[in-house]
Amino acid sequence: MRILLVGGGTGGHVYPLVAVAEELQRLSAQSASGIEFLVLTDDKKWVDEFAKINIRSKIISAGKWRRYFSILNFTDTFKFILGGIQSLWHILIFMPDVIFTKGGYVSVPPSLAGFFYLIPIFTHESDYDPGLANKVIAKLAKNIFVAFDGLDKFFNSKKLVLVGNPMRNEVFKGLKQNALRAFGFSETKKTILVLGGTQGARRINELILNSLVALTQDFQIIHQTGELDFGDVQNTATQLIKEGKNSYGVQISTNYKFVPFLELQNLADSYALADVIITRAGANTLAEVAVLGKPVIVIPIPESVSHDQVQNAKAIEKFGAVVLEEENLTPHIFINQLSRIMEPDFVNQIKQKLTQFSKPDAAVQIASSLINFTNQKS
Repeated sequence: MRILLVGGGTGGHVYPLVAVAEELQRLSAQSASGIEFLVLTDDKKWVDEFAKINIRSKIISAGKWRRYFSILNFTDTFKFILGGIQSLWHILIFMPDVIFTKGGYVSVPPSLAGFFYLIPIFTHESDYDPGLANKVIAKLAKNIFVAFDGLDKFFNSKKLVLVGNPMRNEVFKGLKQNALRAFGFSETKKTILVLGGTQGARRINELILNSLVALTQDFQIIHQTGELDFGDVQNTATQLIKEGKNSYGVQISTNYKFVPFLELQNLADSYALADVIITRAGANTLAEVAVLGKPVIVIPIPESVSHDQVQNAKAIEKFGAVVLEEENLTPHIFINQLSRIMEPDFVNQIKQKLTQFSKPDAAVQIASSLINFTNQKS
């Protein structure tokens, strides 16, 4: 059995693909029916990610189409064409039984190539408001796995399969004690986990820094800043500690720890320790938070930039998450909301509500569907 996996661009299009691959490996081992994998992606760092689970990858060129005027649309058109040629070649050599894509612009050329070879295509849509790439891929796909109900307004309802977002099991196996040791934190103090995504979130980073003196009086904070903003956060935090060396400086240096990115094990341990989570509205993080059932403040990217994040936030808000709009956000509003959701009654309510939103078995359902289809086909 040969399965081609396709995804790239951001972690949101790669980590769910890893989760599905791991489930495919597990099911394959249980049935003793070997599966040969190949991944098509766009970056060496994603090749390394799949290498960790012993899956080989090939890098293809990928062009992104922006729905506004940009000179990059012209240069990316050539990348798209090159990616299509590369996809035709890799798929011809590998000739999979089925293709599973995670959507996004990286997935379009391999999907078109697979369709040319008459290979069945399956795709997954994470967001409540699908992107252009998946709207194209969906027309070629046999089934469209989705994370939210109500996407029949975008896709053929006969193709839709509601499963949730695939998640890596390891992310829920963290240990509080590991995080306490790693960050030098106290067992008795409440912990805030701030996640801006793999690329970071400048507005959230600024909010935390502007609120830092007040926050570190009562909380300890783990802050994933993103690679791009790490230097700026480091400089500002260092300056605050110097300015408050005779007063609040010690509480900041003791109760505030920041890193550019949390690797899987560190993220799992941080999740285990966290009492409240601050995050953007990326579909994968919201899926993980829902399974954890912990109080969460969601600050979506503004609608003018990312309509899908606003819609994702609205979807989880119905199940108890607190959603704050970036443009109206101030330290005062943020701290008031933080204090409110830390009350015991709120904590209990959100755990019950988020259980209704969470779908922890998405990766298993997708992997099972792919194997069952391939077995029936053969």
